[in-house]
Amino acid sequence: AFKFQVWPGASDKLLFYFQGGGACWDEESTKLGLCTTYSSPSSNAGVFCRDNCAGSNPFIDYTIVQVLYCSGDAHVGQVVRDYTAHDKNGENVSQQGAANVQATLDWVKSQDGFFEKLSSLVLMGCSAGSLGV
Repeated sequence: AFKFQVWPGASDKLLFYFQGGGACWDEESTKLGLCTTYSSPSSNAGVFCRDNCAGSNPFIDYTIVQVLYCSGDAHVGQVVRDYTAHDKNGENVSQQGAANVQATLDWVKSQDGFFEKLSSLVLMGCSAGSLGV
């Protein structure tokens, strides 16, 4: 399943954000919990703040598209592992970050010429998301 989150804003300003959550590269790092294996939308805080944050958020009027993160692969994986994670109900770990990013970009590109109208494009990420940038 591919997941992303959108905060509508100006049609000519886009903040494309890669959510963080650590990184896992093998069974041991996954079982130690060095990465998230579930997606969770962000709250309206920091760059996502839309209310009561005038002056503190330079991106308050931007459309924000956030690639949600649950794969532990720094948004670049394309593999199903031969081991499971403790919170996946016995399912093998599937690291499909690259496909999730592509699905999100495809959605943005499908939004009535959105890219062609941009006066400002910001790429941003946190933790493993900074590697996605």
